[in-house]
Amino acid sequence: MRLPVKQRVEYKLCTIVLRCLYGDAPSYMVDLNKLPSHHRLMQSTDTFRRHLKTFLFHQAFLSLLGALVVLLQLRRRNLDFLDR
Repeated sequence: MRLPVKQRVEYKLCTIVLRCLYGDAPSYMVDLNKLPSHHRLMQSTDTFRRHLKTFLFHQAFLSLLGALVVLLQLRRRNLDFLDR
Protein backbone atom coordinates (compact mmCIF):
# COMPACT_ATOMS: atom_id res chain seq x y z
CA MET A 1 0.00 0.00 0.00
CA ARG A 2 1.35 3.43 -0.94
CA LEU A 3 1.33 6.45 1.30
CA PRO A 4 -0.82 9.42 0.35
CA VAL A 5 1.00 12.08 -1.70
CA LYS A 6 1.28 14.55 1.18
CA GLN A 7 2.96 11.96 3.42
CA ARG A 8 5.31 10.87 0.62
CA VAL A 9 6.39 14.47 0.09
CA GLU A 10 6.92 15.00 3.83
CA TYR A 11 8.94 11.78 4.03
CA LYS A 12 11.12 12.81 1.07
CA LEU A 13 11.73 16.24 2.58
CA CYS A 14 12.69 14.69 5.91
CA THR A 15 15.19 12.35 4.24
CA ILE A 16 16.71 15.23 2.28
CA VAL A 17 17.07 17.34 5.43
CA LEU A 18 18.62 14.40 7.28
CA ARG A 19 21.11 13.83 4.46
CA CYS A 20 22.01 17.54 4.55
CA LEU A 21 22.58 17.46 8.29
CA TYR A 22 24.87 14.42 7.99
CA GLY A 23 26.71 15.92 5.02
CA ASP A 24 25.60 13.07 2.77
CA ALA A 25 23.64 15.22 0.32
CA PRO A 26 24.89 16.78 -2.92
CA SER A 27 26.79 20.05 -2.46
CA TYR A 28 23.99 22.21 -3.84
CA MET A 29 21.70 20.85 -1.10
CA VAL A 30 24.29 21.07 1.66
CA ASP A 31 24.66 24.78 0.82
CA LEU A 32 20.99 25.23 1.73
CA ASN A 33 21.93 24.32 5.29
CA LYS A 34 23.75 27.65 5.41
CA LEU A 35 20.41 29.38 5.73
CA PRO A 36 20.81 32.13 8.35
CA SER A 37 19.37 31.17 11.73
CA HIS A 38 16.92 34.09 11.79
CA HIS A 39 15.26 32.52 8.73
CA ARG A 40 15.09 29.11 10.40
CA LEU A 41 13.39 30.51 13.51
CA MET A 42 10.33 32.03 11.83
CA GLN A 43 7.05 31.76 13.69
CA SER A 44 4.89 30.68 10.76
CA THR A 45 5.48 28.52 7.72
CA ASP A 46 4.17 31.26 5.43
CA THR A 47 6.75 33.73 6.74
CA PHE A 48 9.46 31.08 6.52
CA ARG A 49 8.54 30.24 2.91
CA ARG A 50 8.55 33.88 1.91
CA HIS A 51 11.97 34.48 3.48
CA LEU A 52 13.32 31.21 2.08
CA LYS A 53 12.25 32.13 -1.46
CA THR A 54 13.90 35.54 -1.13
CA PHE A 55 17.09 33.98 0.26
CA LEU A 56 17.26 31.31 -2.46
CA PHE A 57 16.55 33.84 -5.21
CA HIS A 58 19.35 36.04 -3.87
CA GLN A 59 21.76 33.05 -3.76
CA ALA A 60 20.83 32.01 -7.30
CA PHE A 61 21.24 35.58 -8.54
CA LEU A 62 24.71 35.84 -7.00
CA SER A 63 25.72 32.50 -8.55
CA LEU A 64 24.44 33.60 -11.94
CA LEU A 65 26.17 36.95 -11.63
CA GLY A 66 29.45 35.22 -10.75
CA ALA A 67 29.13 32.90 -13.76
CA LEU A 68 28.40 35.88 -16.01
CA VAL A 69 31.51 37.71 -14.79
CA VAL A 70 33.65 34.62 -15.51
CA LEU A 71 32.17 34.29 -19.01
CA LEU A 72 32.82 37.95 -19.76
CA GLN A 73 36.42 37.62 -18.56
CA LEU A 74 36.95 34.55 -20.75
CA ARG A 75 35.46 36.33 -23.75
CA ARG A 76 37.69 39.35 -23.18
CA ARG A 77 40.75 37.08 -23.00
CA ASN A 78 39.73 35.31 -26.20
CA LEU A 79 39.25 38.64 -28.01
CA ASP A 80 42.63 39.87 -26.73
CA PHE A 81 44.21 36.64 -27.97
CA LEU A 82 42.65 37.04 -31.43
CA ASP A 83 43.86 40.63 -31.71
CA ARG A 84 47.52 39.56 -31.35
